[in-house]
Amino acid sequence: LRLFFPVTARDLMVLGYAIFRNWRLLSALVYPLRHMGRFRRKRQWIESRRKISDRQLLHWFSNLPTSEPLESDQR
Repeated sequence: LRLFFPVTARDLMVLGYAIFRNWRLLSALVYPLRHMGRFRRKRQWIESRRKISDRQLLHWFSNLPTSEPLESDQR
């Protein structure tokens, strides 16, 4: 939800460009709608094999820059 507005704004700009400048791009925007079922099944398959927690995944998609200590086996 936190990225809803930036992503929606970008998508609307892409759609506006396709409508006003290059009509042929609209076919590429329709493709995901035609294959939504296939994409959903693939997403479920990928998520069923996920090995990290939601918390770890959210850390990677944070808007704040963070650093992590290097995990090394050398001593």
